Amino acid sequence: MGDSNKVLEDSRRYIIKLFPKNKIISFPQSIEFKSHNSLHQSIKVYGKHPNLHIFAREPQSYELMKTSFLDNHVYLVPDIVLSLKNLESQTERVGITICLRNDLEKYLSDQQKESLIVSITKKYENVARYDTVIANLPKELGEQELNKLWAAFRRSKVVITDRLHGMIFCAITKTPCLVFPNSNHKIASTYQNWLGNVKYIKFVEKFDEEEILANVETL
Repeated sequence: MGDSNKVLEDSRRYIIKLFPKNKIISFPQSIEFKSHNSLHQSIKVYGKHPNLHIFAREPQSYELMKTSFLDNHVYLVPDIVLSLKNLESQTERVGITICLRNDLEKYLSDQQKESLIVSITKKYENVARYDTVIANLPKELGEQELNKLWAAFRRSKVVITDRLHGMIFCAITKTPCLVFPNSNHKIASTYQNWLGNVKYIKFVEKFDEEEILANVETL
């Protein structure tokens, strides 16, 4: 929720304006507005809806939503994907999966990313690369591709990721995971509030290749 993707926020406002008499439940989201004017536009639209329920998926977003959308109902709950159960695999795990961003939200520089991939590939066999985002995917193939991704995670000894749902997919498949922050608060805040006690997930705040490789080996 925010102005980093204007099309999505415009769509959200449009739906809220279009159905003023319907109860609307906004599934758990993070929020980040870079423009005060854009945030004010959303506050104005959301505030006119008498039965809008907004769910934040981590505390930092919850605090901003609570102080911004004073005329709406705001709640704090985990990301909806964390409600999925029984996705753990009993098959033997093999190799490393790398699932790193290549967009504006990335934490690692291109140089750091490539250096890490080279080091992991040199040290381990069976290194696979995936992403949780597939551009221009037809809707009817969505579930099929999601199951492929979950299967890849379940087969992995360790997943290295800087995607929120990369971390969450590891949590629900009980896959050891080394996770970096992204450019905003959503991964760090989600980890600290909901997954900080999960022993097979390791959150790394700074890029230290030697330490990262040691953590991968430990996991």
